[in-house]
Amino acid sequence: MSGAQRPGFQRRQLEREAALGRIADQNDGAILRDSSHERLERPGIDIPVRDHRKKAILYEDGVGPRDYARAGQAIAASAGRFSEAIVLFRWALSGDGWDERSTPDATWGPYRSWRAAQGEHRRLYDAPGHQFDPDEVTLFSQTIAFALQLGWDAIVAASPKRQLMLLSHDYFLEVYRGFGGGSLVRHLAGLGHWRKADLPGTQRPELRRSRRMP
Repeated sequence: MSGAQRPGFQRRQLEREAALGRIADQNDGAILRDSSHERLERPGIDIPVRDHRKKAILYEDGVGPRDYARAGQAIAASAGRFSEAIVLFRWALSGDGWDERSTPDATWGPYRSWRAAQGEHRRLYDAPGHQFDPDEVTLFSQTIAFALQLGWDAIVAASPKRQLMLLSHDYFLEVYRGFGGGSLVRHLAGLGHWRKADLPGTQRPELRRSRRMP
C-alpha cells in the first residue's frame, strides 16, 4: 500500500445499514446472532436466529496469556484469497472507546491510534464497518485481533464463498460458513487458549480474567 493510498475500509467506508445489507445479500439471509440473542434487523431485511446453522464454536478457556495477534492472523488467513472482507462492529461492554470513560483507557488507545493512522477519525459507533481489499490481509488480521482483544460483538465476512463468522464479547466465536472449517479450529486450538465447543449448547467454564493487548 503506497503512502498516498488509504486502506479499503477508509476508501469505501461501510456504514452500519449498508454493511448489514451487503452481508445479508451475500449470505442468502444467513443467520446472524448478536450478544443479546435478538433478531438482527434493518429496513427490508429481517434475519432470524437459527442456531443449527453454526458449523463450529470456539471459546477462550480463561487460563494463561492471550495471543490475539496470532489468532487474528489465523482467522484472516483462513479466509483464503478473498475479493473483499468485512469486520462490522456491533457492540462492546466498554462502549466504542470514544466516550469520556474509555478515552484514557490504555486498552482502547492503540486501536484509536491505529484507526487514525488509516485516515479514519470518526468514532466507531458512527463508522462501525471495516472493509478490506485483497491486498489488505494484514489490516484485516489486525482488525480481528483488536476485536478479540477489546471484546467486540462483531460480524466477520469475506467473499467469495459467502464466508461468515461472529465474534462475541463473551469470549467465544461462531463459524457459520467458510473460514477454513476444521483447519482453523485446529490452528486456534494450537495457540493454547481456544477450545472447541460441542454442538449444540456446550457449557463454557467460568471466565475470570481481563483481556490483554495482542
